[in-house]
Order: sequence, then C-alpha cells, then structure tokens
Amino acid sequence: MITSKKVAVLDDEPLIGDIVSRALKRQWEVHIFERPSEALAALEEGERYAVFLCDMMMPERTGMEVYQEIRRRWPEQAERMVIMSGISQRDRAGELVKDAGLRLVQKPFDLNGLRQVVDEVSGGGEEADDGGERGGLRR
Repeated sequence: MITSKKVAVLDDEPLIGDIVSRALKRQWEVHIFERPSEALAALEEGERYAVFLCDMMMPERTGMEVYQEIRRRWPEQAERMVIMSGISQRDRAGELVKDAGLRLVQKPFDLNGLRQVVDEVSGGGEEADDGGERGGLRR
C-alpha cells in the first residue's frame, strides 16, 4: 500500500508542471518530471507516489508507453496513474486510455477538478464522474 503524500507530474511542458505544482503544493509534495526517463529513474530508485499524473503526448514516449512500463515493473504504482491530455474519450487515444482502465483528466483542466482527482486516486475521497465536464475524472 502506498501511503505517501507525494504526487508525480510527468509532462514535457514546464508550464503544466508549474500549474499542477502550485495547485497541489498545500497538501502534497509534488515531484515534477519533464522526461519519462527521469520519472522512471525515480521509480527505479524506490520512489513511490500516491498519484502519478502523466501527459499523454510527449516526445520521448507516450503516456500509454510509460503506463505499460510502469505496469510491468511496478504494478502497484500503475494503479495510481492518471493520464492528462487534450484527447477525447472518443478518439483512438482516448479509447486506449479507457480500455486500460486509466483515469483521464482532460486539458485544459480546472484546478478544483484536478485536486478532486488527486484526492480520489490517493484514497482520500470518493470516486465521481463529472458528467463529461473538463477537468473531471473519467474512467
């Protein structure tokens, strides 16, 4: 069981990492990674996160490729992944996320919705569906 107050944010856009960090820093220790290799190295070194927010489209690897590697090597961490993207549940990438059983936070997200998702994934709140609004939890 993962009981830390750490949140990983993997996004190749520094601005997104900064926004997420500012939104969560009052309650969470936020670790920002701009490259998948950095996030995977942290896991290799033993870091574990209550929530692992991961961008879908990055130059080095896609969010789904990162998820597959984490699922293979650290399955308990894979259960705590959330994909962040501008993709729709209806396009092929959105279907892959849904088929994998991952949560999807659509960009642009509202900060309250993001905080709610982090709370839910960490076990601090009840799971909810926002009825399709941006920034909500999708499964």
